[in-house]
Amino acid sequence: ASASMADISGNSNAIDSGSSSTTDVQGNNNSITCGANDTLTNTGINNTYNFTSGDILDSSANSTSETLNGTGYTLNATGLFSGSASGTGDTFDLYANSNSVLTLTGTNQSVFATGNQVNVDGSGSTVSLWGNNITTDAQSNSNIFLDLNGTGNVLNSTGNGVSLGATTSATVSS
Repeated sequence: ASASMADISGNSNAIDSGSSSTTDVQGNNNSITCGANDTLTNTGINNTYNFTSGDILDSSANSTSETLNGTGYTLNATGLFSGSASGTGDTFDLYANSNSVLTLTGTNQSVFATGNQVNVDGSGSTVSLWGNNITTDAQSNSNIFLDLNGTGNVLNSTGNGVSLGATTSATVSS
């Protein structure tokens, strides 16, 4: 079976991309449901993605107000990115020093975010952050685990129950 290809250039669509497809999302305010192993390129704003295992989203500069949900997906942001993400076992690669802001909930999340901001919001969230000069706001009253790897990182914590990993190196305020 060959992979399908689609371009989404309209606004406010509900799309099911199928499995192993390649999709270019140029529109805004779309809701995209992905099958396994999809590759998507996003140049729009305010889109919602529902991922399945193995999906990859390549997001261009100035992709803002995006919503990402699912398990085992990867975000590659090539410039300014803002949005929220939830799920399990996901990987987020934010372009260094791009003023990106990512808000996360979920478990076993890995974020490469040098010079960007990552907010962790949600009880039971576990996040490993990799990079330098990351600002992290952890807002919860229980069970957030952060492992900050790098130098110059800043952790702002409100509420109780934020646990730090053994490799954590950060300035901590609460």
